[in-house]
Amino acid sequence: MSNWYMEYNKKTIIKTEYKFVRLNEDNVKDVKNLFIAAKNKKVNLNIFINKYNSSYTGKKTLGYIAYDLAKNPVAFYCIIPCFALFNGNRILIAQAVDALTHPKHQRKGLFNEIVKLVTDLAVKEGIHFVYGVPNDISYKAFIEKLNWEYLGNMSVIEFKIFTFPIILITKLTTPLNRLYQFYIERTLFTFFKVSKIPEYEIFKTESFTVEKSNMYLEYKGYKPKYYLKIGKSVVCISIDNFMKVGEIHLATDQDIHKIIRQIKLLAFVLGINKIVIQNSNSQMLNELFPGRSIKIGLPIIGLNLTKMYPINSFKLSYTDLDTF
Repeated sequence: MSNWYMEYNKKTIIKTEYKFVRLNEDNVKDVKNLFIAAKNKKVNLNIFINKYNSSYTGKKTLGYIAYDLAKNPVAFYCIIPCFALFNGNRILIAQAVDALTHPKHQRKGLFNEIVKLVTDLAVKEGIHFVYGVPNDISYKAFIEKLNWEYLGNMSVIEFKIFTFPIILITKLTTPLNRLYQFYIERTLFTFFKVSKIPEYEIFKTESFTVEKSNMYLEYKGYKPKYYLKIGKSVVCISIDNFMKVGEIHLATDQDIHKIIRQIKLLAFVLGINKIVIQNSNSQMLNELFPGRSIKIGLPIIGLNLTKMYPINSFKLSYTDLDTF
């Protein structure tokens, strides 16, 4: 069977069997239902509602949902707008997130079609480029079929903590998880000077990266994040199944040793057996953590929509990922 016929057949199936609807505040619940059906795991609707509501940029819910003839959601893809700074200029960009297709509807061309729809929407909304950190399956599709560029890999440093893994036990039930969240916040606010959102100026940088404005940091609160004051420095962390370390504002070189000691102690007290630091700037990680083994993380890809900016020089921190 020729490739031409296969592509023609896919387009016919898509046109007659599926309907594509722009993501909005009312149908976000269908995204949750699709995640449950496709991945067979519990998800929090409020996380989706807040994550897709990037209204601080003037844009929100930039995605599409595909429905079958029975009006069941079967595929979804979304991008989240944010601002980046390039040579002091603020520009609108976006992160590609949450691309998935129900197993019963795969290999019908849905993924390609829904990505093209969202890409067209991004162009209309004035987005300069889209970046993403996909898994192996999505990476192949974006690079080989949709002409995205490979921009490098995230660099990863891990610290193993020998402690009783309380955090994993608390995931078993909702009451335990709520109690553990209370324990986290009580510990942080007792032993650290913690704030939910620090001053924007702390995280300003000359690099071509996502702008860490107060509005951005407030938006990123759809998952709990904490800004720890260690010495004169500030460290952004989030806690899921392990501790994630994002932005580090290093006031003095000596503070990095304090930071390592304090986050290790914190992980031990909270029953967290792994700390992960990620960044696309491996040179910066080498300078901050000399002698530590740096692993190669997930690939970074990009789609340059306007060709106005050199996306190969774009840098990411862990904070810039929707999983943080």
